[in-house]
Amino acid sequence: MSSMITSCYSDKSINNGGVRVGAPLGVTGLINGVDYGNYVIDTYSMATPTTGNVNTAYAYEYNQDVVRTAVLGADAETKELVAAVAGRQIEVVSYVMVASAATTATFKSATTAISSGITLAGSGGVSSTNNQGLMTTALGEALQITNSAGTINGHISYKIN
Repeated sequence: MSSMITSCYSDKSINNGGVRVGAPLGVTGLINGVDYGNYVIDTYSMATPTTGNVNTAYAYEYNQDVVRTAVLGADAETKELVAAVAGRQIEVVSYVMVASAATTATFKSATTAISSGITLAGSGGVSSTNNQGLMTTALGEALQITNSAGTINGHISYKIN
C-alpha cells in the first residue's frame, strides 16, 4: 500500500465539514447496504443546529481583530468620535493629532475622562500606538474627545470589543 487515502470526493454533499475519501488501496465498503467502494468519514451531525447563533462564535460585525479608523477633528468642544455600541467597548489602539493653537485634549468614555489632558502647543502634534490598547470606554459608551481651544485634527484607530 503506497497510499492510505487515494482521493477525496467533492461530488458528495456532506454537511458540517465531513468528507468522503477513497479507501485504502484494494478495499471496498458497504454502507447501509450500498457498495460505495470507499470509506465515509463523517463524524459530524447532518442535522441543522437547533440552538445558538453561528455568528455568535465569530461576532463578524464586531470582530476584535478588526481595526477601524475615524477622523479626529474638533473645534473647542466635546465631540463624539465613535458612537456607542450596546454591550461593547471601544478600544483605542492609536491616535494622531495636531493642534492649530495651544490646547488640552482629553479622550472620554461618554463624559468620564479615560486619558489625562494631552497638552499641545500651537501647531504641535502627538501620536501614540499600542496594539494592546491605549484606552477603553465603558460598556455601551461612546468615545468622545474634549478640546479646550483652537482646532485639533488627525485620526484614531480603534477596535470594538
